Amino acid sequence: MWLAKRDSLKKRENATKMIYAKQDAQGIIGESEHREVPLCMPYGIYAKLPQTTQILVLSALGTEVCMGVIQENPPQLKDLQDGELLLCSEGGASIRLCNDGKVLINGKIIA
Repeated sequence: MWLAKRDSLKKRENATKMIYAKQDAQGIIGESEHREVPLCMPYGIYAKLPQTTQILVLSALGTEVCMGVIQENPPQLKDLQDGELLLCSEGGASIRLCNDGKVLINGKIIA
């Protein structure tokens, strides 16, 4: 009984790994190298990760999936209110969906 429990815990501990995106952006390197790892994103949102991005990878059912990135806090985040959404690019462009219905694109209100 305790052996089964121990093995189960060991498998869960190894289910997720923190790894870094590979320099050629075609794969990721952690305990091993993986190519063409799919990203999990909300429907309709697509991204190409910057090279050397810290990512969280889930290994399950014999495959790996990128669950997300470890975010650095952009300067715009300090003004973000609960329930608002901020979309940022690496180059600094941003779209903010505000609670009051405003949309800010690069800080400018769009009506």
